[in-house]
Amino acid sequence: KVAGVSISTASGAPGASTKVILRGYSSLGTSNSPLYIIDGIPIDNGETPVNSQSISGGNDSRNVDFGNRANDINPNDIETVTILKGAAATALYGSRAANGIIMITTKSGSLKEKMKIELTSSATFSTPLRIMQMQNEFGTGWNGIDDLTQNGSWGPKFDGVVRPWGNIVDNSQQIKPYVALKDNVKDFFETGQSYNNGLSISGGTDKATYYLSYNNINDNGIIPGNKDEYKRNAFTLKGSTKGKNLTSTASVNYINKKGRAITTGQGGSDGATMWENLLQIPRDISIVDMKDYNNKFNNIDNFFTPYATNPYYALNENSNDYNEDRIIGNLNLNYKFNDWLAAEYRLGGDISNSQRKDWVAIYLPSVGSWNDARGVQVVPGSDEELAYFSRELTSDFLITTNNHFTEDFSLNSAWGFNVNERYHKQEYARVQKLSIPYFYSLSNSPDAPFASTDIYKRRLFGVYGQVDMAYKDFLFLSITGRNDWSSTLPKNKDSFFYPGLNAGFVFSDLLPDALKNIVSYGKLRGSWGKTGNDAPPYSLYPYYPQQNIALDYGNLNFPLQGINAFTVGNQLGNQNLSPEISSEWEAGTELKFFNNRIGVDFSYYDKTTKNQIYAVPLPASSGYVSKVMNFGKVENKGIELLVSLTPVKTSSFQWDFIFNYSNNRNKVLSLVSGLDKIVFTHVYDVDFVAVKGQPLGVFQGPVNLIDSTSGKVVVDGSGFPKVAASKGTYGNAQAKYMMGITNQLRYKNFNLSFTFDIREGGLIYCGTAELSYFVGNAAQTTFNDRQPFVVPNSVVDDGTGHYVENNVPIDMSKTTDYYYHTSNLNIERNLVLDRSYVKLREVVLSYNLPESLFKNLPVKGLTFGVVGKNLLLWTPKSNNFIDPETTTFGNDLTGDFGEFRGLPSVRSFGANLRVTF
Repeated sequence: KVAGVSISTASGAPGASTKVILRGYSSLGTSNSPLYIIDGIPIDNGETPVNSQSISGGNDSRNVDFGNRANDINPNDIETVTILKGAAATALYGSRAANGIIMITTKSGSLKEKMKIELTSSATFSTPLRIMQMQNEFGTGWNGIDDLTQNGSWGPKFDGVVRPWGNIVDNSQQIKPYVALKDNVKDFFETGQSYNNGLSISGGTDKATYYLSYNNINDNGIIPGNKDEYKRNAFTLKGSTKGKNLTSTASVNYINKKGRAITTGQGGSDGATMWENLLQIPRDISIVDMKDYNNKFNNIDNFFTPYATNPYYALNENSNDYNEDRIIGNLNLNYKFNDWLAAEYRLGGDISNSQRKDWVAIYLPSVGSWNDARGVQVVPGSDEELAYFSRELTSDFLITTNNHFTEDFSLNSAWGFNVNERYHKQEYARVQKLSIPYFYSLSNSPDAPFASTDIYKRRLFGVYGQVDMAYKDFLFLSITGRNDWSSTLPKNKDSFFYPGLNAGFVFSDLLPDALKNIVSYGKLRGSWGKTGNDAPPYSLYPYYPQQNIALDYGNLNFPLQGINAFTVGNQLGNQNLSPEISSEWEAGTELKFFNNRIGVDFSYYDKTTKNQIYAVPLPASSGYVSKVMNFGKVENKGIELLVSLTPVKTSSFQWDFIFNYSNNRNKVLSLVSGLDKIVFTHVYDVDFVAVKGQPLGVFQGPVNLIDSTSGKVVVDGSGFPKVAASKGTYGNAQAKYMMGITNQLRYKNFNLSFTFDIREGGLIYCGTAELSYFVGNAAQTTFNDRQPFVVPNSVVDDGTGHYVENNVPIDMSKTTDYYYHTSNLNIERNLVLDRSYVKLREVVLSYNLPESLFKNLPVKGLTFGVVGKNLLLWTPKSNNFIDPETTTFGNDLTGDFGEFRGLPSVRSFGANLRVTF
């Protein structure tokens, strides 16, 4: 609904992370997220901590998402939200405002207001929005052969004949028709249920106000059982007193949340993930019939394939728990000396304490069982626990002036001093090789636990000022400036200054009366500003972590056999770091016509960020893998357009139409000398990189070898395309444009609104497609009805070094290899999909009961509504796998890479009730 703002949810899981990016990505190595400010106090919006040896958000490893911190805010407490996108508008709020600000003002009581009680209640039900399209022509087998031990759909065509399947157990075997079960994956999911209930009480006397609220969320997602649940209880207390000169305001928020999240990604030796195993079930096998994983045909010993795990076993036996307590509070004292001079002191804190436990069950078939004989991969089991404490304290002292020198000219100013301190402590421990199955304790292992402690504290001091001038309320000028001193920068370079300038001209005030009937309001605006961004902690010097050696599947951790080891960190610090600096200018206009029936808001911006702080790769021969450096420059340019129309307006009916359009063009202007590209993340052979002259987030991967003479694809002796010596560029993650279209219709007491969200362009990696290709479930794997085929438009070496027209077919025995990247690297291009979409994002219908019904009741108002979210999704034909907004790679730049076997997003339907007393 806001131009220039990109909002996406990582998945449909309860409490999943929400990513917000304003005007594109500008930083290579530091955060690109906006700063959240509640009632003048910044809060932590980082991802809920899950870092461990077995769970991480990179590449293809296991991943779990417990959400980000802004999810803790109770929406019922929010009075207003203001989004500051430009550098000039954010210069006063410190280095973390370099990526913009989301400023939230919460509700409060009013002076002389009678007690007001408000009850809110909603129930929402969700189902999967997009489950990948699968083929329904071929069933269990491999290479076209009916092989009952396989985890793929590479068998013969379906014929409907009743035949045995699975393993022989106790001299018996299951039977079923050999037909496609089109909804076997869909049937696995349940209807998610979410209940949100709240109560608020507010009011005030002549000199004091109060506001009290409670909110409860109980959310159980679409996965069977309670393995994906989110529970949150939030309490808010806010009050103020007003004396002759002194006004004081204080608030405290307490949030407790508990949850469980489904692990996604690739399990490996740490234990298979539920979704990874579910994707490997052939098209003719019922998944819901595997729910009893202790059944003799479905258990560890006799599960039909040794290459996958019963998804219900992985779901129920490999799980986690998360619990967090959080307090956000602030105190504000304002002393008014006279009509034009005041002093203000603000103190705020954001303190949280959380615990996470993650466990993986032993997976060990009985000796002599069917799967033991076939060499099922043994999982030794593990238990890991993490305790995380976070504290952020912020203090501001301000002197403000408010001068009206003449009737036409006014000058206001604010001068302040800010102190911000952030402290984090994380304690982590893990054991493997559980001694007692299904008992998850750090003591339940013959090996000593691997343990680590991570602590950092950082401080930032700032002085700032702002001067606002206005002439006749139509000509405005604002000048800002701030200087910060950061503890994460070198002592001789820890100071940085950034100014800002805003100007506005309301030209409609000068128009003749005849034109004012047409132009209701007209304003021109322009701004210029800078913002700074300091370094992450411990970027100046190398430090000594406890040693652990990363292996392909898992880690070799110290202490090892009673011997401990510490080593110099593999990242080389930099004692000459400078802060990142962003410079931005913006120009725009706001126009309203015909008594505000037509409105236009247009902006053009140009932002450049230099002195990027990033750990640049080093040759291994140096003894380090990277060095923190300042280098490079990134540019963001774009336009934002918001158009509002009221085509129809009568006494009983009004139709409002709102359209917004944004087009951000991002480009890497320079990198460090001698470095062609920076790899942010990768999966297999597909890299997500920064390249000079290209947008941030370019996809590079294997491409076909092309005959320079004919321009055709070169194949090898097996008919497979050969791979070019260098990786090629597939495209980038940047959207060509984003649009939002909202219609609001009001008829008497009825209100109907619906919003479309549109994105055009950009690419996304799809790990769900990768596994679906491999096991033959993807619809694309039925090309040519799986009959032998020749790679189109290809040539082959005739044995003399000359290329001739290719006539080497790929038959069924090789088709499985053709669709898997280890034997055909070029298939990886098929895993990078078009990110474009059109979504019916939201539909809301509400009814306000007439006040006449409550004349003899204490009720002041009652509103009932129904709501639907993500009801429809359109994507290009190439993406019949996933919702292109999903990700398993975090909430920042790497989140645009895509997903690796992540859960589907959801569509939801619900009803809500609001009663005011």
